[in-house]
Amino acid sequence: KQINHLEAPLRKSQGAFSGLITEMKRMAAIAASAFGLQYLLHTFQDLISSNAKLSNELTDLQRIGNLTEEQVNKLNASLRKLDTPTTMSGLRNLAKEAARAGIEGVDNITKYTKALDMLVVVLGEELGDASTISSGLGKILNVFDGKITAEELTYLGNAIISLANKGVASG
Repeated sequence: KQINHLEAPLRKSQGAFSGLITEMKRMAAIAASAFGLQYLLHTFQDLISSNAKLSNELTDLQRIGNLTEEQVNKLNASLRKLDTPTTMSGLRNLAKEAARAGIEGVDNITKYTKALDMLVVVLGEELGDASTISSGLGKILNVFDGKITAEELTYLGNAIISLANKGVASG
């Protein structure tokens, strides 16, 4: 009799716990859905922001380099092929420096950007940012022959690296 007397409340508590577990599972599912939706919205906002930044960079490059939309898209595709640790945004900024230096045409801007990128990677700490390197070396090149090309920039950059290495070696 006492066992039967305890059995009824035990069944009631099992039912209550079962209901509690079911409710907790339902709330966990709602929370997971909310976090998933929040993540999805955040990802969507990042995508919109990235596309706006890309559009602004390409528009600036088109304006500064006096390029058509087709040319700027071709330039962006050629920059994407460069083997470098520099981000695409960084490469587009270097291409703008090339255009500011008077480099014209997609192929020439790509070559200059590649040369400037190598110098920034190697000499960035010593000579400063891309704008400083491009304008400084451009001024030196103008003094000697007035030509600012990727080849001349690379040649001058290599000469500076060689001098720096000799200075370090002779201490």
